[in-house]
Amino acid sequence: RLSKRHLGMAANLATVYDPEGAVDAGFLDRLADDPVEAAIQHAAMLAETLHPAAFQVTRDRLRGESAELIRARIADDLATFTVG
Repeated sequence: RLSKRHLGMAANLATVYDPEGAVDAGFLDRLADDPVEAAIQHAAMLAETLHPAAFQVTRDRLRGESAELIRARIADDLATFTVG
């Protein structure tokens, strides 16, 4: 999601962004005075307007491969833990 203009600075130079810069770079979509309230309102709007099955299909197509890779790596990591 990062802008190509900021990828090198963010990844290679560990640049720290102020809120406005984070929006410009792509770390954030937008700013809000009350982020929790804004998130609640946005979630309510999505719940009213999105068809759940269509949302799931789109999400799976866009992020399914990455999610499966993350799950596999977590499983590999957990397999190395021992109790006791």
